[in-house]
Amino acid sequence: AADRRFVPVPPGRSCAGASIAAILLLDPQTDGNGDAVRLDPVAAVTGLLTHRHRPRVPALLGRLAESLRHATLLASEIPLYSWHRRAGVALLTPGELMMLERIGMGKEIE
Repeated sequence: AADRRFVPVPPGRSCAGASIAAILLLDPQTDGNGDAVRLDPVAAVTGLLTHRHRPRVPALLGRLAESLRHATLLASEIPLYSWHRRAGVALLTPGELMMLERIGMGKEIE
């Protein structure tokens, strides 16, 4: 953290929005080899609902149905992958970098 520094981005080099090519859900249960597996629609919705930040808030506000609808829309429009990262390893392998590049360009991965 000591080596991190704030780098401002000039307004001319920033963008107001960008499309999302895919959503990657880190699989904490796996000490995998860095591969990613595309989730089927039901597993994608389940994954989105499982990884919500403060999952009780929509229920407390009476907006649980809306959260489910949003998760369903996301899962139907954006590919979701379960990423089997290796535990305790921060650096990405060349294979992982290629996989992320393919996903970022909207290409399917094997």
